[in-house]
Amino acid sequence: MTNQNSEAKKNVEIKNPGPLLNLSDKCMNIFPNLFDGFRVIVHKGLSHHFRVTHSIYLSSITPGNYRFGATYVGNKEIGVHEAVPVLLGDIDSSGNMNASIYHLFGSRFKVRFDGQMENRSFVNSQLTAHYFGNTFTASVVLANADIITKSGGLLLQYLQSVTPNLAIGTELAFLRNLVNNKYPEKTIMDVTETQVAVVGRYTSAHSVWSTVLSVNNILLSCYKKASDQIEFGIELNTNFRSNESVGSLAYKIKLQDRGIVFRGCVDTNTNIGSVYEQRICGSPFAFSVSANLNHRTSNFRLGLGFIVE
Repeated sequence: MTNQNSEAKKNVEIKNPGPLLNLSDKCMNIFPNLFDGFRVIVHKGLSHHFRVTHSIYLSSITPGNYRFGATYVGNKEIGVHEAVPVLLGDIDSSGNMNASIYHLFGSRFKVRFDGQMENRSFVNSQLTAHYFGNTFTASVVLANADIITKSGGLLLQYLQSVTPNLAIGTELAFLRNLVNNKYPEKTIMDVTETQVAVVGRYTSAHSVWSTVLSVNNILLSCYKKASDQIEFGIELNTNFRSNESVGSLAYKIKLQDRGIVFRGCVDTNTNIGSVYEQRICGSPFAFSVSANLNHRTSNFRLGLGFIVE
């Protein structure tokens, strides 16, 4: 009887690990979202389900533009502050558009479609399906599929929780005649490539370690929570095909009572960047300052942004 209770308790503690696509999200969320030039973003909630966004970007490096976005959130609640279906998209002054839609069928099957259009033609499309088991997640990703040219990419992913702290999985990728829609002349036809990767993630109370191992690439990442205000992220990416290896370190400092969030990063390519964000207490306004410097090329970029909720 005691053994049965212990086994039942063990099964309860092992939870679903989430999609393999989100394997290193904890670490990636620490890195700053660098930008340059001037931008203004205005969010406007029209109802409990519908919200629009107006964005203006000005830069000396890329052409400035205006972007309009809209988001619709459905009635089916699947978690805290999360509901489905979700439809979101944005379009800029040149007519380029991004759109996404995702929905949860039942309690275990989630489907998402992402599309991107430029110059009145599709340049990217991706269909993703997740099945959430009690202790595993199985995923299928279909990218830029074209029946006529018999091209596209197919990813099969599986992530299994072995213990409450350890999850392991695998990814199988099939790539055939993968068309470069922006530069079709660079597409290499009649080429089929298969890649296999093994992944793992270990989670403790204040840290998350993850790795992706394949024949051509090794990716290691680590997330560490030093305190309620300070968090770190470390990433090491080694590519055997190009004989390149890049290491990156990022940190995040959050002062909740003052509405301040500061993110910074540095890598082995001599890039150093940071983003300072502050929300003005008692108002819907926030501003941010971004700076990015490459010591090797002496290339410096500065950005200033304002956000209105």
